[in-house]
Amino acid sequence: MDILCPFKTVADAAFTHEKIVIDKFHLVTLMNKALDEVRKQVQQTLNNHQRRKFFQSRLLLQKRAEELTDEEHEKLIELFELSPALEKAWELKEEFKDLLQLDDVKEATRALKRWYKEIIKSKRMPFYQVKKIIQR
Repeated sequence: MDILCPFKTVADAAFTHEKIVIDKFHLVTLMNKALDEVRKQVQQTLNNHQRRKFFQSRLLLQKRAEELTDEEHEKLIELFELSPALEKAWELKEEFKDLLQLDDVKEATRALKRWYKEIIKSKRMPFYQVKKIIQR
């Protein structure tokens, strides 16, 4: 199900005793938006020379670690040297995508709880918002 508020409101009203399931696509989209918010926040704190390194970084940051070329990996390292906060946000995104691949419900639940704790430790507001949406 799409997790936009109007759809959820209608689903809650129509299916009062049923579980509402959100598909992975929408969860990954939320994660990518949260990561992009952190990227934008970081860019605002940098000087012009540093900002140039962020040129076309949005899609790079959304890529899975195992899909990165050596060159892309090096570019990520440069970005993370400028901002440990961005590195932590990227790690949160990667951890979340990893837990979506788990088949065992108990294992996935434990991983999700650990991920929630990492969000709290990271103090990254965009990820708090994702956490709240998932918990609903």
